[in-house]
Amino acid sequence: MSPSATQIPKEDIEKLKKTMCQSVNVFCDKIQSNGEEEVNLGLEELQENVNEALIEALFAQYKDDNQESSSLFLEHQREVRHRVFSGVHPEDEGPGFAGQEQGLEQDFQQKGLHVVSPEPQKPGESFCEWVLRLFQKMLQQLQKTWQAVLAWVQEKWASLLSAMKSIFSEIMSFCSNMAEYFSSCFQV
Repeated sequence: MSPSATQIPKEDIEKLKKTMCQSVNVFCDKIQSNGEEEVNLGLEELQENVNEALIEALFAQYKDDNQESSSLFLEHQREVRHRVFSGVHPEDEGPGFAGQEQGLEQDFQQKGLHVVSPEPQKPGESFCEWVLRLFQKMLQQLQKTWQAVLAWVQEKWASLLSAMKSIFSEIMSFCSNMAEYFSSCFQV
């Protein structure tokens, strides 16, 4: 694997950061009306936009490094997208999620996106404190989602690598045995 396969170019990281910051700015603009509905919809949209930006950055690099395997690329992209947007929880999955923490206790699924459930403002809590609390929970959910995706990718590729090493070992053994066999056949 080439060094570029493991590193996302700096300009792509800068583009990703810019996109995510713009999404936060849009969220902040939307909640100016102080409406609970606007805050909840804004958080949902923000989470979706950040996830889209992350997926785009991940697979832009992956696609550049693996142009010869486009069907495999599409399959991987589909699977990651499903895991990010479907709210797949560690307890719903098999291997790859062992030891992962469960999502927030007040999570729910809406429009296929796993977001922090709306919570009313606590007595004595200012609007800004309330929004900050919900925003922090949304960030925690993003981290947990991507941690689960990372664990799944590590598990999937670790298994594939292990299987490939076993196959390669058998190939090497077969080639060695066949070389010895043919050598002995031609020795007089």
